[in-house]
Amino acid sequence: MPPLVALGVLVALVLWLFAVNRKSHGGGPSGLWIPLVWLLVIGSKPPASWVAVITRTPAPTEGNIADTLLFSSLLLAALVVLRRKNLDWRAIFSDNKWIFLYFAYEGCSVLWSDHGLDSLKLWVKDCGNLLMVLLILSEENPVGAVKSVLLGTAYVLIPLSVVLVKYFPDIGKVYNGWTYQPRIIGVSTDKNMLGKTLMISAVAIFWSYSELRKRLSAEKIVVWGDFLVIVMTLWLLIGAHSATSLACTILGTGILLGMTRPFVRDSVQRLGLGGFILLAAVAICLASVFNLSEVFTGLLDRDLTFTGRTTIWQRSLLADVDPIIGAGYADFWTGERTAKISEGIGFFYRLREAHNGYLDVYLNCGIIGVFLLLCAIGSGASRILRGLADVGSWGVFRFTFLLVALVYNLSESAFGALDIVWFAFLLAIVEYPHREVGETDSEHEPSSETLVESQAELYRVGTPDFAAAAEPCYQQGLRFQDQL
Repeated sequence: MPPLVALGVLVALVLWLFAVNRKSHGGGPSGLWIPLVWLLVIGSKPPASWVAVITRTPAPTEGNIADTLLFSSLLLAALVVLRRKNLDWRAIFSDNKWIFLYFAYEGCSVLWSDHGLDSLKLWVKDCGNLLMVLLILSEENPVGAVKSVLLGTAYVLIPLSVVLVKYFPDIGKVYNGWTYQPRIIGVSTDKNMLGKTLMISAVAIFWSYSELRKRLSAEKIVVWGDFLVIVMTLWLLIGAHSATSLACTILGTGILLGMTRPFVRDSVQRLGLGGFILLAAVAICLASVFNLSEVFTGLLDRDLTFTGRTTIWQRSLLADVDPIIGAGYADFWTGERTAKISEGIGFFYRLREAHNGYLDVYLNCGIIGVFLLLCAIGSGASRILRGLADVGSWGVFRFTFLLVALVYNLSESAFGALDIVWFAFLLAIVEYPHREVGETDSEHEPSSETLVESQAELYRVGTPDFAAAAEPCYQQGLRFQDQL
């Protein structure tokens, strides 16, 4: 197939995916285009890089005008929409005090950064992640809004990556500097960036797909549309050879499958935050005694150094940085420091991260930053575990994305800045006040016609307890009576 024809098929496929899923997933308010564009940008190459690819010009440097204008426009648009919503900021700060303290401390750490202006710009963009999350969760139908944004991102980036890899290899592939073998990068700048985009998309699509499968009114064509994107995602994940992303994708889908069982869901809730901490400690002890890390890395076709990551961790900890306050927000991997560490390890390129999110927080923001992040994680995890008692899939979604992000940061760095894993993490732990987002599995309150049709379908296939089938109609009548 000629490349231009492939592009035409891509556009048709994306439009079809949006069209067939609009009714089942909800089209979403027009304001959701802002976080959707934001996710499309942070999940792929920077805007200026796309301009360079299209115009065949040299790759731009950081801080270019195209990126600045786009991010500034999105931030301004988000602030305007949030202002019109008249949010209760006092309640938002109260319910999310630890995550806001963490962001505030990051902003303060700009003051002792060696590259203060660059750190400030990155911090402002990081705050943009928080604004976009609030923009989504403050919608009248937050579950539908989350699905609309995440699925919209997947529907664009996944098929586009496939087309770039198959028909535009000069864009969708790069060559390994040591082996000269091609690597799949798709819409991203490297395989790890592609891997995290695929991971978040895969978990989100599987979440939506499993919900559609349970709904009697879901059209088969919608289910098959999501299934098609899942197949594309798996093909890209296997081809990208991003072991961490693949492992976390398996973990996320496994959690979603397991939590469909009431016994598993109830057990997880009863375990609580303290139980999970104890379970993690026991797992670490068992891994040390029985050398389970060797088995795990072998399954992922990796060595015990996690492809040189342990050497990076050791060298980073030896660097001259204040252990209490760190080097300053996003400042550690800049300047001569990163050049010295990279050359000392023997890398021919400069490192940009420690390949461990917790270590990077320590290097940039010190022990104080790690403490505030752990407090935010603990506070969010406690609420998420309590929310599992609610009927619906929202609590399961939050629990899944929380665990996936925490595990991912063990061998990759995704706490902060413009990172799609960090965005999903914030989406999971941020609490929007006065909103029971997990009260129903569906994206919107079902109409009386839908309830009657579902009731009739249940009766037709031989539901043994018709009273149970009629219960939603009865509850709908009670709510209507209360409104009167």
